[in-house]
Order: sequence, then C-alpha cells, then structure tokens
Amino acid sequence: MWFPLQCRPTAGKLIFVSSLIVFVYCAIAHPVPSVNINKTFVNFEKVIKGQTATQHIDIYNKGDDTLGIIDIKTNCSCLKTKIKNKSIYPREKTVLEIQFDSSKKPAGPFHQEIILKTSDPENEFIKITVLGYIEEMRKGLELKPQTLNFGNVAKGNKESREIIVTNHDSKDYMIIELIPGFGISVDQAKNIYVPKKSKILIPVQISSWVKPGLFSSTLTLRTTDPNNPMFQIKVSAKILEPSVKKYNHRLNSGRF
Repeated sequence: MWFPLQCRPTAGKLIFVSSLIVFVYCAIAHPVPSVNINKTFVNFEKVIKGQTATQHIDIYNKGDDTLGIIDIKTNCSCLKTKIKNKSIYPREKTVLEIQFDSSKKPAGPFHQEIILKTSDPENEFIKITVLGYIEEMRKGLELKPQTLNFGNVAKGNKESREIIVTNHDSKDYMIIELIPGFGISVDQAKNIYVPKKSKILIPVQISSWVKPGLFSSTLTLRTTDPNNPMFQIKVSAKILEPSVKKYNHRLNSGRF
C-alpha cells in the first residue's frame, strides 16, 4: 500500500493494513470448492432377492473452484456406482448412481457404506449409508387376502368376495380341495387348476341362512404345492336383520 511522503504510519497501523491486504489477496487469489450432497442415507426399503435396485444422489459444488470427485469406494461387491462427471464446476451438480445387487447378499436387513473422496478441503471424505431389506423371492402358490371381511351383510342377501391365488413357479399346481367352514359356500370345491406364472380368482359367499349377528368362519385350501400344501382364510361379517322396507315389500307381495 502507498502512503504520501508526509504520512508516517505507526508500526501498529502498518501491521493491520498488511494483514488486511494479505487476507483480501488470499480470498481473491485462492477460491476453493465446496461439496454438498442432497442425502447421506439411501434407503432401498424392500428388494426381492436376485433383483437389482437403483437410486441416485445429487452432488453439488457450492464453492468458487472446480470440485473433483477423486475416488469412490464401497465396502461390498453388492454395490456399484456410476458418476456422470467427476469434475463439477462452481454452482453446478453431477449425479451419482448407486446400484444394489441383492443376489450377493443373504435375505434380511443390509447396511453398507460408500465413501466419496473429494477435493473440498473442508470435506475431503463423505460417508453415504446404504440400507434396506432383502426379501426372499416367493415360489409356488400365494394367496391373498389372508382374511375376508364382508362388512355388514343383510340376512338373505347373496354377496360374494374373491380370493386371488397366484402361481409364482415355473410349473403348474392344483388346488385339490376347498373346504368351506360353517356358513361359507364356494362355486367349485375340487381340482382347481392354477397354471404356471398366472393367477386365478375364487369367489366366496356367505350362506343366506346364517343368523344375524357377528359371523366368523374359516375356508381351507389344500394344494399340490409342496411349499404351501395348505392355506387357511378367516372369513368374517356382521349379519343384519332384513330392513323394514324389504320386509314390507315382501308382506305386500305375499312372499315370505
């Protein structure tokens, strides 16, 4: 800094002014990158065993210099990463793709890590936690729902609900027998064919003679699937007295 000849600054002022110049110079001459990511936890939730799931993370550069992604490491061969750009210009972003291969892990919960090494002097290493749950792939027959609730049903009304039987296997199966419990009826009780990789619908009715009140019963299915030789479905309803309007109609028509 220049001073007029007649000005003689003290040593304290010189030190202060010099420090200010050095600070301003460093701030201008040495811009730095600043990394920022939109999430450090990646939750894959449920993944079917054998499938590959993918998620993405946005990596931003909030600084004034180019941000470099120097290295990406994972602690499991089940994780693979792809990054669009390893050099991110100021106030721009790139996308990190994370692929999880569930075939390389046993069924159950998993917890893995990804470590990013960056050129940000304040955040040289960033840890990303990857978690979720691996669910065994279903084989053979699956039945839904496990419970059938008819809700309110007027006595004498014929109402129907359906159960869905899905065959996940690569071979055919048979429902050998449907065994309806008290107050339940089905259209077909034996030898129902379930082709491979398909589903069928089975109608279920509550018999018209069931008395008013809370109703509960069970429907049993016997199958040729060795993994699921038997299913049981709980069936429930609230059987109501016939309405007065319906009763008067029957009275007028002479039908009871």
